[in-house]
Amino acid sequence: NMDTAKIGAEQVKEQVAKALAVSGCTVEVSLDEKYTAASDANLDKIPVGTGATVTILQKVGGVDVPVATIKLIVEGDVTGDGVIDTLDCMIADIVKNGDADLTGLYYIAGNLSNDTAFDINDVNAIVNKAIPDKIA
Repeated sequence: NMDTAKIGAEQVKEQVAKALAVSGCTVEVSLDEKYTAASDANLDKIPVGTGATVTILQKVGGVDVPVATIKLIVEGDVTGDGVIDTLDCMIADIVKNGDADLTGLYYIAGNLSNDTAFDINDVNAIVNKAIPDKIA
């Protein structure tokens, strides 16, 4: 079972393209704005996280035209860096205490209990994802 928080951009492209199985379509992956400075040569070494964009393209008259755009949400990845780690745990705890807010996709990525409140249950779920061998 592959950990989705550690899949590189090229792997995401391949998996989405296989899932589509639509001839003539290609897939493009763009990382969150904070990772755009990375060179394309290293794109597959950068984990794909919350906020990354998958665009499905289809050739129309020889031009790639976007036919669908998907923003990714990686459960527990509240930083968008593609790795669920202690930084995500710290941010989740700060949000739970009311000292910061998460919005949009990042809130959804952190609200693992899928309820109306960001609480200790969400923090614990993120900790369990960040430290899977943690003794309960």
